[in-house]
Amino acid sequence: MAMGLIEGHKVTKNVSKLRHSRCCGRLTKHTRFMRDMIQELCGLASYKQQAMELPRVSKDKQALKFIEK
Repeated sequence: MAMGLIEGHKVTKNVSKLRHSRCCGRLTKHTRFMRDMIQELCGLASYKQQAMELPRVSKDKQALKFIEK
């Protein structure tokens, strides 16, 4: 009779490769680097600049609402 946490017939788990659908939205190192480089050269988008400006003027709640929109 097999009882307890690690009792019973011992088997090794089959390790399967990740499906493509599981990793297609993941950000790679190269993509992150390129986006950071472009952001450094071109600056932030206008809505991001506005979102960063609102907390400086102590309008935290308004900034949250703006970002959610």
